[in-house]
Amino acid sequence: MRHHVGCLTRLSHVLALRDDHGEVPAVLSRTDMETFLHRLAYLESCGSLSRDARTRHCREVRAVLVRIRAMGLTRPGQIAAGLGEDFALHTDDVPAEPERAEADRDLPPEIMRQLCEHLDRIEPAHMRTAVEPAIDTGRRPEEICSLRYDCLARDGEGHPVLIFDNHKAERLGRRLPISETTAAVITTQQRRVRERYARTPPGELVLLPTDRRNPDGTRAITAFSASFYHRTWIKDLPPLLTRDGTEFDKRHIVLYAYRHTYVMPMPVSPSMCSASSCPIERSPLPKAITVSARAVAARQSTRSPPFSSTATATASGARPPS
Repeated sequence: MRHHVGCLTRLSHVLALRDDHGEVPAVLSRTDMETFLHRLAYLESCGSLSRDARTRHCREVRAVLVRIRAMGLTRPGQIAAGLGEDFALHTDDVPAEPERAEADRDLPPEIMRQLCEHLDRIEPAHMRTAVEPAIDTGRRPEEICSLRYDCLARDGEGHPVLIFDNHKAERLGRRLPISETTAAVITTQQRRVRERYARTPPGELVLLPTDRRNPDGTRAITAFSASFYHRTWIKDLPPLLTRDGTEFDKRHIVLYAYRHTYVMPMPVSPSMCSASSCPIERSPLPKAITVSARAVAARQSTRSPPFSSTATATASGARPPS
């Protein structure tokens, strides 16, 4: 929700340059929307806005305008009465995402091993909690940052399960089996949050509350903030060496890289996913099984208890989520 408000605020700043300050919906047109698009392009060109942020601005403004029209708010007497059909964003207005190379998006096991040896250097503590589950579960940074305080549950057999929202696929309340090690990281963070925000009902808390304007612990950190602290941590680490002694390029170590390096740590019981509406989220599996084996080996040497073998992960039927 905050992202949508932020994107609409930027649109509002552009409309405020009009003589009527953009307060008359009926006179807004495609020209105004193109001004907004040009402004985003300019901000990207001067480095004030990333390509990802520019794309997100277009998508979220477009989604809001579609919803406004679907709710009938452009009809006479409504808040956006008379808003022209040409004041809209089309699919071809959204910048194309840069095509990423398929190869080498995962991190080598020796690099993962070195990273895990330095996890205790991540500060503050809740940022470390954002990084560790990202490594351990392979979930997207946005999904980790938006975890609720009560995101940890147990299945019928007592095994820990992570409850998260897959916003990209619009699938909420997904359940991902996790290891006891990951569960311990989450429970430790839950204790921190409860001690700091003792007066807030648990159902309103988030697992990773931001330190900014958040007296009740109900606002979560953003993926941008998590990425910033992660990047600072990586930058301050000593040189990371590959198997042949070559220094690894730290620019490749981003939060999203852990998703490509991840292997499901435990099998999912077939009975848990018998129904088509099953909320169990299948975890991503790197395309090359040999890559998966290397990733597991790295995790086994740095975390306890060790994750299951590649054979177990493959038997679980893990596949990349939609």
